[in-house]
Amino acid sequence: IVKELVVASGYLFTTLIGGVAVTGVLQPTVLYAGVVYFFFSFMGMPAFHDITDVKEDEIYGVRTMAVVLKWRTKVLMLMFFILAIMTVTPFTYTALGFNVVLPIVTVAMGLMVLRYLIPLSKDFERTLFLKTRKVAYVYYILLHIAMVVATLDF
Repeated sequence: IVKELVVASGYLFTTLIGGVAVTGVLQPTVLYAGVVYFFFSFMGMPAFHDITDVKEDEIYGVRTMAVVLKWRTKVLMLMFFILAIMTVTPFTYTALGFNVVLPIVTVAMGLMVLRYLIPLSKDFERTLFLKTRKVAYVYYILLHIAMVVATLDF
């Protein structure tokens, strides 16, 4: 868990530092982005990133979440995060200073990722895993873009 926390904290701190460097103060939008990136990394890394080197971690005795947790648990963690962000964003976007672009992208792309994650949560199937990982990475990138666009005034 320490490895995942350290890596995920990097996303949080770089977002906060970059946001403060640009604006001069810690904006709620920057804090929200940092927290979202932290949890996306923490919840998604065991299922989509660290899964590729589980055998090597086991050989060398490295006990990452990808090694310790069962496949279903890793996928359910990511599904929980996506459902949480899909629920929180539509209710908080105006209070945090975002426009309507953020909840639309968050919910629409979240549904797309869940479409792949639900069948993948039952059993690991390599082809579906690779498709789902691509969709999840696109979701992650679109969240970045949506958070920037959602701070603009229309």
